[in-house]
Amino acid sequence: MKKLITICVGLIVAGCDNSGQLAEANAKIQDLEKRLARIEGDLYKIEVKSASKVEKQEVKKTAEPKFVPAKEVEKNVVDAKIEAFLKEYLGAEFGDSIDKFPGGNDNNYPGCCHKDIPMLKKFKYFDKGQVIFYNGKLYGMTIYAEIDRKYSLESTNKMTDQALADLVVTFGLASTALNDQNLHKHTSYVLCAISPDNDGHVGPRRRGLSITNQRLFEKLIDEVRRKETSGEDLPDPE
Repeated sequence: MKKLITICVGLIVAGCDNSGQLAEANAKIQDLEKRLARIEGDLYKIEVKSASKVEKQEVKKTAEPKFVPAKEVEKNVVDAKIEAFLKEYLGAEFGDSIDKFPGGNDNNYPGCCHKDIPMLKKFKYFDKGQVIFYNGKLYGMTIYAEIDRKYSLESTNKMTDQALADLVVTFGLASTALNDQNLHKHTSYVLCAISPDNDGHVGPRRRGLSITNQRLFEKLIDEVRRKETSGEDLPDPE
């Protein structure tokens, strides 16, 4: 966008001979900047979209989504939409300090911590959130739903598959993106659907999506390693 403005400015100014023409050129430039800002704002705006409806499946068969591919967008635009969604629906951003999220911890292991947090807004069935930290910094988030087992496995899979398709389309991705082995070419983040559980499990069925900033996670690990290898040398025993 900025390159386009620069080119246009050069072309406009080159044709100016006096102050009146220069003022007119400046007005054109300002108008162009406003128009480009509106276009860019629309490009990054979060707008809930829906994929084509999942077709009815036979009993006991897992629903297989049949969707219309979403329009391809640049990688940085998809990343920006994912970030905007997480901020709007979870109130969280990658790199946030763990201190921003008070309360109990869950599933802790060295350096890592999970915290359940309320969603600011629900998306379809997904009304629960979880944030994941390493070395006190947020690098992963999950939104999910817990579906009562009174609902059939077939309908649970079908309807939550549809909700996941709607979610990734909202990000600007193809509706089948979660099954795409080349998803990394379309976003910097790792997106993973929460796998269907076995019927032998107790409690509600959990369905949702986890989003991980793998680059940040690796950076945080490197920072911890550097701290562990720095410091004074251990002296010889006396």
